[in-house]
Amino acid sequence: MKKNKVLTMLLIATMAVSISGCSLDLEEGDAESSTVTLSDEDFAKKFEEGKYYILHDDNSIEELAFPHGTIKEDEIISTPDSQRAAMYGDDFKDIPTLKKGDMLVMYSSGEVPSFTFERFEDMGYSIPIVGLKVTPSHRLEVSTDIENGCTYPDSAADAILEAKAETVVIDEIGGKKLRVASSDIDGTIYDADGRIIPKSNEDSAVISRCGSINGLKKNDKSGNLAKYKTKIYEGSEEREIVLTADTRILASYQITETNDYEYVMSHLISITIPDYFNSGYYLINGKGMFRYLDEGTKKDADIDDRMIFNDYNDTTSAPVDHVNTDLMVEESPGVNADSAECETRTLTITKEQLGQWAITVSAEGSARFMGDGVPDIEAFFMTPDGKQYKMRSGKDGALYANFTADKEGIYTFKVYNLEGRRLKIQAEPQKGEKS
Repeated sequence: MKKNKVLTMLLIATMAVSISGCSLDLEEGDAESSTVTLSDEDFAKKFEEGKYYILHDDNSIEELAFPHGTIKEDEIISTPDSQRAAMYGDDFKDIPTLKKGDMLVMYSSGEVPSFTFERFEDMGYSIPIVGLKVTPSHRLEVSTDIENGCTYPDSAADAILEAKAETVVIDEIGGKKLRVASSDIDGTIYDADGRIIPKSNEDSAVISRCGSINGLKKNDKSGNLAKYKTKIYEGSEEREIVLTADTRILASYQITETNDYEYVMSHLISITIPDYFNSGYYLINGKGMFRYLDEGTKKDADIDDRMIFNDYNDTTSAPVDHVNTDLMVEESPGVNADSAECETRTLTITKEQLGQWAITVSAEGSARFMGDGVPDIEAFFMTPDGKQYKMRSGKDGALYANFTADKEGIYTFKVYNLEGRRLKIQAEPQKGEKS
């Protein structure tokens, strides 16, 4: 089997939130090897060049469809982008499901490409708008350019696209003014583009990291769709529209690249799902979305249970008081980034957050428990001005560092030699240590 190269980033802690709704009637089987028989030459005629499908164990097929949103079809990214959003209406329940006994396949008469899985976090229901940004006055604005994909097609939000201005302000919804005050900095992080990225509980923030509105209910007390009067402003001109929160929002947060596949028949390729994948929503090669259920997920899984599909098994971190206070040594990576397994994460530090930070990096199943042939993990991080540092190893096998963040911007962390082990990383500002 060919070696995977993984570029993964967890952008937001998963939320223990469950929404009542539909459930899947799933059958048991084996995800690694399918029992389908593909001897009929006419079977190949069911597939189209360059498209991706779920081939179920009863030989039925489902084509993967591309969602609406701020993502572009055929666009493949190599590093995570927290603002990439997908939107679904009634078709959310129709996302093809890959379960035990099924195969993810592509049909190609040419060379087999590499495969990029972009995982999306289920943000729940909201109004059909994504891509909101914070203005200098702490209001929220959204692009009116249809090419940016900020509204769900054929929804009431399309009224925004009629504006002549490049953006409009979403000032009020359901009688509540939408404001993101600077005092909210403990709950939100601003990026260079004015967008906000919640640090922990997204539902406590006004908007999510992909620019959707948080805290809206899909149904009213009677069980009908809740209707929200929404005030928008083009310049100083007010307009009111009525929106419903029945759009399912998914936000990009992990990237995994792999070259693992098997030949099924002429021109039909079965793409190997990494065994460390959790249940979740994945976009394959910028072509189509599918819902993956790992072996540990119940066959009657409720698709509205965000705990199941947002699980990352990354909720444990080493205590901050174990941080090694030695200075880090500036150093270039001693590994080949093109061949070594690598996980990348980024930390956005704002002006208000400048000061001392503590970083802890560890991995499940360290080398000393896995035999002499597995190398220890190595971690490096790059500052916004391009300086690169190597983190020091502690006695417990984890990597630690204290550093003073004296520049605003994005700090990039890369961890090597994971060899399939799960990464645990924690970044904590140290109170009272501002520079």
